[in-house]
Amino acid sequence: MKRIVYWLYWGTALFVLVAGSFAYYDLFNVYGETVSHQHTELELVMRSIYGAINLFLFNIDTDAVVGWLENDKGLSDAPVLWLHALSIVAGLWTILFVAWIFAKASWMNCKRFWNSLFRRPNLYIFWGINSRSVRLAKELEAADAYTLFVVGQTEEEDDLDDGMDSILHQGRRRVQLHRALEGANASVFIAEKKLIDTDLTQRAWREMGISLLRRYVEHSENVHFLLLGDNEMENIYTAMRLSDKQLWGDISSKITVHCHARRNNINRAIEHQDAHYPITVIDSSHLSVELLKKDVKNHPIQFVDISTKNPGTVSSDFRSLIVGFSESGQDALRFLYEFGAFVADTDKDGDQRSAFHCDIVDRHFGPSAQRWINHATKLFDSRNDDKEKSLRITKHEADYRSNEFYQQILEPALKQNLNYVVISLGDDQSGIALAVDILRYASVVGRVQMDAQEGDQPTSKRFRIYVRSYEGSMYDYLCRIAERYKPYIVVFGAEEEMYTKRMLIDNELKQNAMNYYYNYEKTVAEHMHWNFDTQETPESLWEKRRAKFTKDDSLEKLLDLRRRESQDYANALHEATKKVLYANGAPELRLAQTEHLRWLAAHEIFGFRYGEKRNILRYVHDAILPWSQLSDETRQYDYLTLTNVIKK
Repeated sequence: MKRIVYWLYWGTALFVLVAGSFAYYDLFNVYGETVSHQHTELELVMRSIYGAINLFLFNIDTDAVVGWLENDKGLSDAPVLWLHALSIVAGLWTILFVAWIFAKASWMNCKRFWNSLFRRPNLYIFWGINSRSVRLAKELEAADAYTLFVVGQTEEEDDLDDGMDSILHQGRRRVQLHRALEGANASVFIAEKKLIDTDLTQRAWREMGISLLRRYVEHSENVHFLLLGDNEMENIYTAMRLSDKQLWGDISSKITVHCHARRNNINRAIEHQDAHYPITVIDSSHLSVELLKKDVKNHPIQFVDISTKNPGTVSSDFRSLIVGFSESGQDALRFLYEFGAFVADTDKDGDQRSAFHCDIVDRHFGPSAQRWINHATKLFDSRNDDKEKSLRITKHEADYRSNEFYQQILEPALKQNLNYVVISLGDDQSGIALAVDILRYASVVGRVQMDAQEGDQPTSKRFRIYVRSYEGSMYDYLCRIAERYKPYIVVFGAEEEMYTKRMLIDNELKQNAMNYYYNYEKTVAEHMHWNFDTQETPESLWEKRRAKFTKDDSLEKLLDLRRRESQDYANALHEATKKVLYANGAPELRLAQTEHLRWLAAHEIFGFRYGEKRNILRYVHDAILPWSQLSDETRQYDYLTLTNVIKK
């Protein structure tokens, strides 16, 4: 029945439009004979259609109708009467349409008010609407969560004066927004002002015209604000306001703000502040590389040969190429340099790192890349222990489409067994096209045999090209192409893998880091014969350390806390590499030495250097020494990281 009414309703509209167009065309043809100006056929058709559309706006083309009556040549008045009849039908249709919009909007408002009266354990509020937020909202709906969306007024709405046009437009937009959110149990609030343009008090909600939103927050135990828009600075400013307790007053809800922005030292400064609710910075580039780390198949250990004569060491070079050194490219280098730190098979003391080579290609090293290069000079000046004392990281300011790239950078690297390529150009089509070109070039120079299976070949002969996906709508397209060239081309960074409840709300990576820290502290306590409170949970122990380091608001302690937490994140994922070494016969000594090399690499990335007295503000650490020069006490920390690797 509903479908019949639907087709009858819109069929009537189509009938009025078509019949009205023919009536006007007939009218204009006769009327046009009595005036000096003759319209072209196209003009008659367009004016006829326009006149028929205006019937729905209670507007008959008066000039045409009056002109017909004044210049009547004795013909029938049927076209005029027919137009009036159609106008009445169109008017009734328009009234029903407006009534439907008002009824729909009123029902949504009533439903929204009714839902605000009930308490709920979890509430998710999306600030703005885009494909990634809608996708996550639908996933949350499947988990029986309640979601809200707050959107701003459009420029068109700002320009509309109060009146029927404004009311109709707002009602129509509400319906469109709810239709876009179909499949998610979500309500929409349209804010009249931006939060950053209001007073930092509870009056802000009235100024924005969304006072009801605060009631939702008050009636929820856990509230998550998700700012997933592309405007990074607007996300940061809004997140700072939402996290400020002055905005909320005395409420018992636990509020967490998730802010989509670059996860650098500047933006992370907003994560730990007094009188604020916690803010989590969501960085898609960082997350995409962290997801690479999660799977040990992507670790550098899978692309080097583990020595059989000296178990736990590496007998081959690791050679990589990064094309595009923006955010994802920088994070890829951090990953490869840290997780690609192994003990060389020629070293007996555990001091020598196996050879690492990475060529970085970019047309222009931007400000963020240049700041890192200038800060971590030890990293970018580090050299291998080969005869040539070759640079571990070589920068090339070149266009990836140029002959220079293929002849002077790619070809020499391929001939020296390049086996790990990361492409992060910021454009999906350019990225996958370059991946295919590099693979074909590798086949031409003999680096890979595309019709051969990997089988039992040495791991150092493996070859992979990792292509960063940026647009969610392009992901399937990239995967289809990569499927044709598997296993050589791998697509990473899919929005549907990053913007999920598991990654953002449950924070799986943080949970893994907390579990690692908990097990590590428990191991240290057992080793030192300290008492360990078994009532502690990974979450409570993690928060206790945070409270200890942030209680006096010291910048040095805050930086040290970030350093320590980053090591927990890294070690939780690096355990997979250690397990591969252990499965290949590595003794505990080699695993501890590998951990120390990883730790040194991580601190080189931070920009640390050696100093007898530790000073975090000056990026000085007293343990940045070769393994052979460490004290037994310091070495114990490396041994204690092996708890979850070696099951006794």
